[in-house]
Amino acid sequence: EFIYEDGKFYFLEMNTRIQVEHPVTEVQTGIDIVKEQIWIAHSGQTALKQDDISARGHTIECRINAEDPSKNFQPSPGIISVCHQPSGFRTRVDGSIFQGCKITPYYDSLICKLICKGRNRTEAIQRTMRSLNEFVIDGVTTTIDLHKKILSHEKFISSEFDTNWLSKERFYALLKVETVNDHPFENLKDIILFDNFTPLSERDKSITYCSRSDSMVSCTIGVGKNKCVCIIPLVCLLL
Repeated sequence: EFIYEDGKFYFLEMNTRIQVEHPVTEVQTGIDIVKEQIWIAHSGQTALKQDDISARGHTIECRINAEDPSKNFQPSPGIISVCHQPSGFRTRVDGSIFQGCKITPYYDSLICKLICKGRNRTEAIQRTMRSLNEFVIDGVTTTIDLHKKILSHEKFISSEFDTNWLSKERFYALLKVETVNDHPFENLKDIILFDNFTPLSERDKSITYCSRSDSMVSCTIGVGKNKCVCIIPLVCLLL
């Protein structure tokens, strides 16, 4: 993988497997990469030459993950109660989810991929937005809403972004820190994480929610009126 800028290529990494983004190449070139891999393994040679490969148009891929972007991409396991996937001209969905499908917390949170092609970047963005609006996945929180926020953002549309842009833009409101009443908080190892203010454990209902940023953990502690929000540096948790 490379990043290209100002006429120069910058090496990122090399994976000894097919890339997650391989549908972009397949849609752009019309070549089934997996089929070509199988053919190479069978015959020992590729059926294609470089002159046989040409890219046309513009293609966008959206990874649909079972994560909550508003909570620092916290995993969102559960059972998909409703599942409607987009379709149409130059619209492709790779995945195996269905109504009643169980999303567990034990594996990668990627549940499907949306790939849309247009004659140019503007058309690709429009088709991807239309497809994201057609997507319906209930039962788990996904990154669909975040993709729509990104694709409709003026900086994305005008290509004024870099690899740090997502972390700098505030697509979701930050937690408001307010202290209602003091609450004893002495034992950091007793922290229990809660998903969407619902206890994951019945052992201690006094700790209702924790969220993490790059350097801090925010915990809402207590129930009812007797609660406060503590901001804890991650270095404390590491100790």
